[in-house]
Amino acid sequence: MTEMELLRAILDSYPYAIVYVDSDFIIRYMNRYARYHYCVERGYGDLIDKSLFDCRAPNPGKKSPTRSTPCRKTARSGSSA
Repeated sequence: MTEMELLRAILDSYPYAIVYVDSDFIIRYMNRYARYHYCVERGYGDLIDKSLFDCRAPNPGKKSPTRSTPCRKTARSGSSA
């Protein structure tokens, strides 16, 4: 098992979404839970190699009934914001 395979196995074992974003704000890695949460549950499709800035809605003040962008900002229940 290579070092990268071992690292992926460890990160995939966590029951939390782990997303690695590089210094240019490009999504480079999503663990198994993050891929399931964002791609399957939320329906955003593949986010790898996409910019976080490209994930923003074109008009943040207006809600869209469809998911035209690959990701969106959401609030988690129980958070104190």
